[in-house]
Amino acid sequence: MRCGRLAVPITVLILLLSSLPALAVVPANPAFERTWERTDRPVSTGATSRTWMWGPAAFAAVQMEPYLQSQGGMRVVQYFDKSRMELTNPQGDPTSIWYVTNGLLVREMVLGEPQVGDNQFETVPPA
Repeated sequence: MRCGRLAVPITVLILLLSSLPALAVVPANPAFERTWERTDRPVSTGATSRTWMWGPAAFAAVQMEPYLQSQGGMRVVQYFDKSRMELTNPQGDPTSIWYVTNGLLVREMVLGEPQVGDNQFETVPPA
């Protein structure tokens, strides 16, 4: 019967933790920040009524992930609520709207094929 007495407090704790907002992290670099400002600041301020492209804030710090065509075989990424910002070619034109790209995260998760190069994919268990 001890298990029954612990189940209620654990359930309450889980419910409380799941209702807390995710920790917000600022965009990792100026390119990510410029992209967020251009695309999602208008949503944040109510200047437009469309949905978020990235989300209200990043929820993880910048990370390096494998990408064969990137310098050193790694690219800079940062995860947001709706998508992942990627800086695959840091030598590209930073004024281009395509300098920062977004990942095909849902596709990668559903198929179990994270993209690790322009035409290269890993095979992992699908989400």
